[in-house]
Amino acid sequence: RDPEQKIFELCSIRYDPKTSTVGTIIDKIRVHATEPNLAVLKYSTLVRPDDGKEFSRLGDDYKRVDIEDSEVLVAVPDGFKPSKCRKIAVPILRDPKLDKLLRRARRENEKQQRESRGKGRSRSKSRTRTKAK
Repeated sequence: RDPEQKIFELCSIRYDPKTSTVGTIIDKIRVHATEPNLAVLKYSTLVRPDDGKEFSRLGDDYKRVDIEDSEVLVAVPDGFKPSKCRKIAVPILRDPKLDKLLRRARRENEKQQRESRGKGRSRSKSRTRTKAK
């Protein structure tokens, strides 16, 4: 989300939870952004809207991520406070229409994971992130 311009985007980022770090996930945000104003921003932190836990490129860059499957996180652009981005994102994420969309996406992700395990493919978890500015 870009708080100054009121731009929001929800995107799904796939990564390997066994090897991915906070830095590798943050690096994928700009690649997955379809909104041009969000794709050009540099991101440094992810924040969990539910409890405010922050995952920072500076402090956690080389740590494997402790993120649940299909969890929604808010991406924080450089120069913005995670707490402010979280405060803006929480009411949006509580919108019933968005909640319905996220539940549907989680069910689809779970179905794809079951199918891929059944076919012997490698497991790749999908994570949904929002972008915040």
